[in-house]
Amino acid sequence: MRKAERDSWRTVGYISKPHGLQGEVCVYSLTDFPERFARGARLSLSLPDMPRITLSVVESRPFKGGYLVRFAEITTVEAADRLRGGYLQVPIEDRMPLPEDTYYIDDLIGLDVFTDTGEYLGQIEEVILNPANDLYRVGEILIPAVSEFVREIDLAARRVVIHPIPGLLPEVE
Repeated sequence: MRKAERDSWRTVGYISKPHGLQGEVCVYSLTDFPERFARGARLSLSLPDMPRITLSVVESRPFKGGYLVRFAEITTVEAADRLRGGYLQVPIEDRMPLPEDTYYIDDLIGLDVFTDTGEYLGQIEEVILNPANDLYRVGEILIPAVSEFVREIDLAARRVVIHPIPGLLPEVE
């Protein structure tokens, strides 16, 4: 898959295996929006070395931390087995709106990070999901994603401004 094509889709689920004999599949959810798997939802299937196809959800129900999903186009266990390992995706323009001051991880990756005194620290390389709060990794620096440290996120300018407290940044000799 070319980079431009990959950048235009967002993954919402992963098909792990077939379930039963009627074409149902086990889907591991990769989204915070369960309505992605609701009846009538249309999802694009991405599998290596296969053309992208669109699938229509007929039915879904929670199952072991994920969902059992039946698609209109898949009616046999053999057809369902061919979906194993596939990623369910939506076009980037169909992403769900987020509450204010909430961001998609892929929008944060690559943002330039500056201190509130103008010192450039690098780019956000990773967002680490943590129970207490997420962490933005900038090189070896871990920045808690809380308002005490993160003062501004400007997606249009592709920059983040932080207020470091003593001990947050490595000491420079």
